[in-house]
Amino acid sequence: MVDVKNDKGGMERLLALGLRHVPVLSRGKEYVSAQNLDEVARFVGVKLSSPGRLAPAVLIDRWMLVIAAVQRHMRQMPAEKLSDFPTTGRDQNTAGLGYHAIRIGDAFLRAVNDGVQDWVQVSMEPPPPEVRTGDDIARYGDEVAARLKQWWAGWKDPSCSGKVVIREGEQSLHWFLERSVWHSAQHARQLASLLERYGVAPDRPLGKAELDGLPMPEGVWS
Repeated sequence: MVDVKNDKGGMERLLALGLRHVPVLSRGKEYVSAQNLDEVARFVGVKLSSPGRLAPAVLIDRWMLVIAAVQRHMRQMPAEKLSDFPTTGRDQNTAGLGYHAIRIGDAFLRAVNDGVQDWVQVSMEPPPPEVRTGDDIARYGDEVAARLKQWWAGWKDPSCSGKVVIREGEQSLHWFLERSVWHSAQHARQLASLLERYGVAPDRPLGKAELDGLPMPEGVWS
């Protein structure tokens, strides 16, 4: 295993492959994104025993529930805590975390509809100056949810069997949809955890009904 953040030689090897993202599993000049366990399994010749992904229609429904949870939590978030930085080593305050949890939907659409490969850069853009409060971020959630619903209603491949080219390379659209949903859900869990840290009982945090079947990390801050 190579820590490219602290190993200059490792970073040079990554760049030599034409990559700028991690984690990556490489063998010589061949590589796959290590975020996609299906690709990793094929790369190393192992058959995964897993229940499979939730159907795309189910994933879209789950995403709407996740965005609604983020909206509830941001409306509950104490205004004086929005500028706090909840984790060390990450330049993102609480407001930015809530905005990012929703903006993942925008990043997904930019990748699928507009061919933007670096969806992470889009998702990490900070809130614009006019988005300042928890209510502002929650209203932004209404916009993103509406755009996702519109995309899904007009999408011609309900099985999401096609491919999308993103920063991790060419990936299954179904995988990218699943990843985007659980990514948003993980941040919704973190926002609920922050509310508890601030002495506020989170309103209807995500539970088994919303998370079952998603490949969620075990830890809230993993």
